[in-house]
Amino acid sequence: MKKEELKYQIRFWRHFLVPMLVLLLLVGAGILGFMVFEKISFLQALYLVAVTLTTVGMRPAENASSWALLFDTVFVVAGVVMVVILLGRALEFVVSGEFVKMRRRRRMEKKIESMKDHYIICGFGRVGHQVAVEFKAAKIPFVVLDSKPETAEELEPQGIPYIVGDITSDRTLLEANIKKAKGLIASADSDTANVFVVLSQEF
Repeated sequence: MKKEELKYQIRFWRHFLVPMLVLLLLVGAGILGFMVFEKISFLQALYLVAVTLTTVGMRPAENASSWALLFDTVFVVAGVVMVVILLGRALEFVVSGEFVKMRRRRRMEKKIESMKDHYIICGFGRVGHQVAVEFKAAKIPFVVLDSKPETAEELEPQGIPYIVGDITSDRTLLEANIKKAKGLIASADSDTANVFVVLSQEF
């Protein structure tokens, strides 16, 4: 799995995992509770849970025991609270721009995967920056590899394909679709890294 994609997925699950787990436990408890207190089937209990959590409607409480009424009340309150929390988290995720960033990153990954006869700029220092400017002006397809996270902040608004990772790693170069690349520019700040990149690759 690509490093950037993994990062966004981890961020997504951190945002939603706990509320979703609590909601699933609540659904299970609701089904079990309705089956026990109301003496109904699993499907009937599932239906009651669904209409309760979606606030579509509630069944009449006639002839219900005190324990059943107490369970219904607690379940309704807890269920509505959890649904509101999940909706709030979803809205926060979208408004914060994380959803947009995730979609933008996936589109860029697909673009890189489809590239061929392109150049890979390994290192976005002074030399790499100048090469990228000239390539962009000449409309030469290229991908930038760099280990600094701030590189993404500079390249993403310009729509320049990039990968944040170790430029000496074969895995990172494979993500840049090196097998279909036309050439590689070693432009890292470290001469050692440049030599390693050049000597370790064959086109």
